[in-house]
Amino acid sequence: MKFRFCGDLDCPDWILAEIATISKISSIKAKQLTNLVSYSIIKNEEIEKEKLEKLANDSKLEFNDIKACVALLEFVLKCSVKYGCNGEILSSELQQLGLPKEHSTSICKVYDDIQSKLEVCLKNSSLKLNGLESITWRLDYIFSSNLNPKINEPLVNVKFKINNIQNVNKPYDSVTISLDSNKLKLLIHELKQARSLMSQYESSIQNVQS
Repeated sequence: MKFRFCGDLDCPDWILAEIATISKISSIKAKQLTNLVSYSIIKNEEIEKEKLEKLANDSKLEFNDIKACVALLEFVLKCSVKYGCNGEILSSELQQLGLPKEHSTSICKVYDDIQSKLEVCLKNSSLKLNGLESITWRLDYIFSSNLNPKINEPLVNVKFKINNIQNVNKPYDSVTISLDSNKLKLLIHELKQARSLMSQYESSIQNVQS
């Protein structure tokens, strides 16, 4: 069976096992734990061990069981945001996996309240690459060199100016490459392929979220 919060894929087996674990605690405790997990994701902080130990004692579970529930909720919340799954669909899918209705309702109530904050948090913490500031190029025609006395083919020198997000004292880096006509054609071909793949990926994400 495919699930929206799993990206329209099968649910991992370990999730099924931990659904049974979290079902052992009350729906109120499940809501409390979901709140703790949500804010730990947003603040990028570990949940205080004392709070988890108290939940374990109150629910008469082993500490490792509560940690497993934390892993379950982290997966569910992050994946639901990633794949644009709303609370209503998530609640239905969790019940299909065997989670009691009271528990799924409590968990999804927290998710609905904090979904927008989770989206911003996960977007900000996602992989960031140095951005391209500008590209300049120059055509050189070299007649000869020490290594090759007969060069009759022009070379294209391409200079990339790149934003350096890792170093505030050096905001830009530059990279220059020299290409003959064959390598230039190959580069253009591969860049077009990469752009096509990115467009296909973007379309697939939009279809999943619609």
